[in-house]
Amino acid sequence: MNVTNNIFNKIMILILLLLLPILGLYTYSNQVSVKVIKDELESSSMSRLQFLLNQVETNLEQFGLFSTILSRETSILDYKTIHLMENVYKRIELQKEVAQKLELQSASVNWDNQISVYSIPAQEVTSTYFRIYDAAYLKRNVSDRWTLRTTEVEGQQIQQFVKFTLNPVSAYMDFSKADLVVEVSFYVNNLVRMLNDFKKGAKGDPFFYHPDYTPIVNHTSDADKIYDIQKKLHILSLTDAGRTTLNLGGEEYQVYYVKSPDLGWYLVDYVPVQEILSPVIENRNYFYMTTGLLLTMSLTAAFLLYRNVRVPIRELTKGVQSLKRGDYSVRLTHKFHNEFDYLFLRFNEMTMQIQELIENVFAERLRSREATLKQLQAQINPHFLYNCLFFIKSMASMGNDKAVISMSLKLGEYFRYTTRVEKDYASIADELKLVTNYLEIQMLRSPRFEFETDLPEDMLNMEIPRLLLQPIVENAVIHGLEGNPNAGMIKITGEIQAECYRLIVEDNGLGVTPDRLQELRDGLNDALEDEMGCGVWNVHHRLIYRFGEGSGLVLEPVDPQGLRVILQWNRGPEHV
Repeated sequence: MNVTNNIFNKIMILILLLLLPILGLYTYSNQVSVKVIKDELESSSMSRLQFLLNQVETNLEQFGLFSTILSRETSILDYKTIHLMENVYKRIELQKEVAQKLELQSASVNWDNQISVYSIPAQEVTSTYFRIYDAAYLKRNVSDRWTLRTTEVEGQQIQQFVKFTLNPVSAYMDFSKADLVVEVSFYVNNLVRMLNDFKKGAKGDPFFYHPDYTPIVNHTSDADKIYDIQKKLHILSLTDAGRTTLNLGGEEYQVYYVKSPDLGWYLVDYVPVQEILSPVIENRNYFYMTTGLLLTMSLTAAFLLYRNVRVPIRELTKGVQSLKRGDYSVRLTHKFHNEFDYLFLRFNEMTMQIQELIENVFAERLRSREATLKQLQAQINPHFLYNCLFFIKSMASMGNDKAVISMSLKLGEYFRYTTRVEKDYASIADELKLVTNYLEIQMLRSPRFEFETDLPEDMLNMEIPRLLLQPIVENAVIHGLEGNPNAGMIKITGEIQAECYRLIVEDNGLGVTPDRLQELRDGLNDALEDEMGCGVWNVHHRLIYRFGEGSGLVLEPVDPQGLRVILQWNRGPEHV
């Protein structure tokens, strides 16, 4: 299993190792491309804004130059004392000359503008547009900076930027000192036209922004977006030039701005980043889709490999593991419709042949074991017969007819029991009855010992090989009690344990020394020798042959003296 898992895991890791570097390299390349595009967009946008603002500043500087030139012209300087001229004709000529100069200066700029000259002492005004002298207007609005003013012309609200030049210069601090005022103004529409031209062929939407006024926008501007941008710019601390990123309606915008030093307004332009980056994003999405498709195909290939290679190998491995555990009946039944079907077929044929061979060998082993058991059992019968005949001879020579008759009857019952060859097994109750007859015979010979039995009811009907218990009891009588001058006792008990059954024969006879006990234990597993009783050795090996390893005899000393012999055999359905 580990082998197939390792192969599958290595293939998956190999696929990932092939895809991840490509994906990582493209992601890095895409990020670099996006950064380069953003940097180029920023540089281009800022350059274009600066170019447009430079055009505006050029016109503003030109207007400022007009004011300076006009305030130093002789005719303009004379205009401030026009009320002192007594000659009406000269006054009209002077007014005409001043008006011509104003028209000339106004026409030199391609912006719509107005230029006016105010004579404070004469309380007169000459302008390129209809103008009435208004001292209150001058005091209220005079400023050396461009300011936005809204005026009404023919019933329409017109916005203009206005700037005043005072003579002398000190009049800026105290307007009462002024004797000449030059007013230059231009319409906001001039800026709107520049914004319209600037927007053509570009992605942006430029506008002029001032925190205190409504933005000046182009004719095709997006009023909602500009309004949102204006609100966000209000809360920002803007520098003279820079950019910021704003999120409008869930879409990211780059906002660029440059401040006009003369006008005091910001020229602002915004660009939708997603729209600019759409080709790169689209290319990125196509790449990710291709990568996803490739990954899907790779996973499909890995699944097919898993289904057609790993699963069959796993099934084959399970079959081999079953063979290792000794289950030769295992068969591989899955069908994969590939080369593994042929391999499974040959595997099944191999296991079938192995199973047949093992079953044949096992059957021969069982037949051999049954023959060995019969041989061992046959050795018990003459052994016991010899002992009984010697006893009868001894009793007859002693004139003990009663013992001879009793022994003859018991011996007859014994041979009637043992000659039932139709069965090789007997119940423990029958074996216990045979042992009782034997002990009663022995008590005729030697009344100095007693015996008692205590077996569970569940064991009495259990069948075991014939003549298992009698040789052990006989050994206890002959080698344990006969040489003991004291009263003897033989106890026969039974136990049912979790893993085995036990019959225990215990005597309080002479016992054996520890060295002799070890020799007897070793002799049970060796070939039969004269030192080891034939009956005890046969019983031990009959238990092993019949019930398998772990069965047999166990010899233990009894405190204070005596010997305990335990017959135990494995517990299982096949042994009951």
